[in-house]
Amino acid sequence: MNVKVAKIGALMSLPLLILLLANIAAAQVSQRDRIKIFEKVWDTVNRKYYDPNFNGVNWNAARASYRLQVEAAKDDGEFYALVKQMVGELGDAHTSFRTPQEAQRAKLKQTIGVGLWLGEAEGKTVIFGVTPDSEAAKAGLVPGMILTAVDGRDVGEILSEMRSKIKSSTANAVSRFAYTRLLGGDADSSVKLDLLDLNGRLKQVTLIRRVQNTSTNSEFISRRLPSNVGYIRFDEFLSKHLKPYKKALIELKDTKGLIIDLRFNRGGSAYVMEEIAERLIAEKVSFGRAKTRSGKMPKFLGISLIPKELFIGDDDMHIYSAPVVVLISRYSASASEYLAIGMQESGRAKIIGETSCGCLLGITGKTKIEGGELYLSQIDFISAQGKRIEGVGIAPDITITTVISDVKAGFTQAIAEAEKMLTGSSNL
Repeated sequence: MNVKVAKIGALMSLPLLILLLANIAAAQVSQRDRIKIFEKVWDTVNRKYYDPNFNGVNWNAARASYRLQVEAAKDDGEFYALVKQMVGELGDAHTSFRTPQEAQRAKLKQTIGVGLWLGEAEGKTVIFGVTPDSEAAKAGLVPGMILTAVDGRDVGEILSEMRSKIKSSTANAVSRFAYTRLLGGDADSSVKLDLLDLNGRLKQVTLIRRVQNTSTNSEFISRRLPSNVGYIRFDEFLSKHLKPYKKALIELKDTKGLIIDLRFNRGGSAYVMEEIAERLIAEKVSFGRAKTRSGKMPKFLGISLIPKELFIGDDDMHIYSAPVVVLISRYSASASEYLAIGMQESGRAKIIGETSCGCLLGITGKTKIEGGELYLSQIDFISAQGKRIEGVGIAPDITITTVISDVKAGFTQAIAEAEKMLTGSSNL
């Protein structure tokens, strides 16, 4: 979860981006500079990581082992892979290192892919979503299709191999990263997919990986359901969502209840999470405590980014009073978990879905290192009832497991259960 309150964006033309990335790719980092980068990454983690025990990792031994490998690295690709691997030893979904190329793409809100969003249902790799106008969409791929092979290799074998190499907060987090990386590759390269269509027939397609814009990946959705229940969904806690959120709550104020769908919410700003919660709670309640290695809260321009204990509830800011149900899944992470556990423990909402990611730590920004970026967890969170969500996740009040038929139907099963609860067909 990002606790920084502001960030600065930048725009760059595509030709300039291509030139910049080409220059970065062509210029090899000297061994001296590799050692400098490596040591700065290790030292920053050593001084600032939230856990003085480094999640059980012998951090000094890691330095000695990886230093030898870094010195022997044949090229930049191997070097950066080693840096990322060392940081990954901490087994924490929030702590990571971006190479200069990855940092530039992130800055420009770009990624490389074929336009598929994959997930797991009934033990199979299933298409959960398809980006409009993407390579996948043009090939006729739709949610509910089952992916069986990638470039001729069984998808289960590939995922098993990937999971064995990924260390993260929980098994849910490991799977999330594995699915994200499954179809990874260079821009303009091809990938061959074997799938089963909605009728179970084999379908083979070859797709080209393209540079894609990620700025529209988190849209805000709100509507009034036929049952007179309100529905709101957003997949990241971004400041741009606050205005439509407040507007939606006012428009849905007379509904029987409200569904907040965080099943695919990857987290985001702690400040935005607080603003979301404040509109739902009138009387002040605790949303839990923040812990740091030093006991002091990080500051930005002399102002604490997050209090030691977060209290939510302000009658002047409060908008919505009817019952609330929050939907979560194994993909709900970070700030979405913070909101869900706060709402659950305060009695303001019931939770429906699957046990969440278990990925709740705080980062206060990034450390720039020779073009690369280190993201480091510096804050841990304990719920009002003393629960630690990192590494565990949030257990729902009612469990709804994702099945393939529900993916085909548009993930409606949990929504239907929430409607029953809010309209009195089920006990809230």
